[in-house]
Amino acid sequence: MWQNGDSSHVLRIFDEEAQAMQSNSTALGETILSSIHGQMERLKSAHRKALDMLNTLGMPNFVLRLVERCA
Repeated sequence: MWQNGDSSHVLRIFDEEAQAMQSNSTALGETILSSIHGQMERLKSAHRKALDMLNTLGMPNFVLRLVERCA
């Protein structure tokens, strides 16, 4: 069977692999959150531009409020 030194070596390898997987998961999570944040900022900008355009075209205030409420 395994000697005591062998089992501690195997446990150390498993621990190192678990730490590497956790690090990779954290990095992936950070990348996803950053991407979502960027998308949110672009949507906010597009929303502001659309409202500005409608305002420039002279849309009545109640129409602008409806658009805001739908958003």
